[in-house]
Amino acid sequence: MTSQTTLTVLGKYEYFELPSIQSADIKDEPGNYLFAKFLGGNNWQVIYAGSTPAGGTLRGRLPNHEQIEAAKRHGATHVFAHINHDHAAMVAEEKDVIESLNPPLNVQHRTPQRGGAGLLSGTGF
Repeated sequence: MTSQTTLTVLGKYEYFELPSIQSADIKDEPGNYLFAKFLGGNNWQVIYAGSTPAGGTLRGRLPNHEQIEAAKRHGATHVFAHINHDHAAMVAEEKDVIESLNPPLNVQHRTPQRGGAGLLSGTGF
């Protein structure tokens, strides 16, 4: 049995790793997502954090995402998702993650740089 990598972000949001961003591998549900770079051990850097638009799904959003190539250039190696059917909570989560982690490719919701942009530790290897 293969274990799936999970990330607990800010101690409250549980993200699971997607096997790829091919539409067949993505749940057809709304949610939040992260493009992340594996740093070794349990350490990750979030390169970009986002959420699906109202009425949208991860399957509809991720395969042709406008930031995926830039995220790869910044070293992103994995995509994580968190299913969330409450759009207001999804938007609040996206804002919370961006304000707290300052992923380098996010522009909205960033806070003055505090160092360690996008760094977090993961679990579930």
